[in-house]
Amino acid sequence: LLSFSPLIVPGNAAAQATPTSVASLRNTNPYYYVGRLTMNQGSVSYLGSGTVIKPQSVLTAGHNLYSRTAGWSTKVVFQRAYHNGTYASTASASRLFILGGYSSAVGTYGNTSSQAFNRDTGGVICYSRPMNGGYAGWWQNPTLLTGPAYNMSLGYGGKVHSGKELLRSSPTRAFYQVYGAWYRNTSYGIEGGMSGGPVFAKSDGNWYVVAVNV
Repeated sequence: LLSFSPLIVPGNAAAQATPTSVASLRNTNPYYYVGRLTMNQGSVSYLGSGTVIKPQSVLTAGHNLYSRTAGWSTKVVFQRAYHNGTYASTASASRLFILGGYSSAVGTYGNTSSQAFNRDTGGVICYSRPMNGGYAGWWQNPTLLTGPAYNMSLGYGGKVHSGKELLRSSPTRAFYQVYGAWYRNTSYGIEGGMSGGPVFAKSDGNWYVVAVNV
């Protein structure tokens, strides 16, 4: 999970292209690796997104798992290929991980600081295998972001959309690196709830998770 540390991507739906539903594709490759993540932070329930990247491991954003005010999230549940109340499988969290330094960066600089963005990656170890042992390929290869490879971002938006369907937003330009370990792209948008969702890149006919939206 730590190998994803250089690959964190911000998005802002208000200023960029609006994500569109791809619910009809949710049971096809690579969409079926993605799911809706729900969690409680204190007494408040939140919606996020995640991707199966190991038999019992889900990649997501650190802020889905840790809050400056509430601490660690509770009741974390991953629902793979979720759509309007149905899902291919569901798995509850047994352990949560955040990238080293994230909690201290959030506590010192705030969750919207560049220091927090640079570390905003987390992982969920589940009690069960969300995809019967299957998982998405992932590749720590920034050239798939900064080069001409086709990219797409997936997740469950709950700000503009309902949080009940899988959304896709595709950049029209390459990513560029800022603040050392943070890759940015202003040609596509994400919305609240898509945080923790993957950026997939296609290389030689195969899909790889190369970034996490934060």
